[in-house]
Amino acid sequence: MKESYADSYNKLYNEYSLPTTERADKIRSIIEATSAKFKLREDAKYFLLINFVQMVVLPPGADTAWDRLEKAIQHDVELLAQAANRVAHGAEATGHAIVDALKEVWNQLEINHFHLWN
Repeated sequence: MKESYADSYNKLYNEYSLPTTERADKIRSIIEATSAKFKLREDAKYFLLINFVQMVVLPPGADTAWDRLEKAIQHDVELLAQAANRVAHGAEATGHAIVDALKEVWNQLEINHFHLWN
């Protein structure tokens, strides 16, 4: 990835916020902790942040207990990062590797227990 793109993704990732800033920040910290274990490129981290906030945290809103959802997100971010590293053959996982890994681990995602899409 061009350094300028990596810098742009890094800036977007670090500055991302919504009315749910506290929850977005918590997801960001989950992603950072996971990235310390599994190599995630900046676009992969941004992809995870955007999708977990927009597709998992916001739709159920206050109807879902945050502590349950947070544990599910932590599990799923780690599961996706690990699978994406396999897809990337041990190299730094990209956003594309996350997408490819998603199909592999879909049935293992804890967020499926919240019946957001199925």
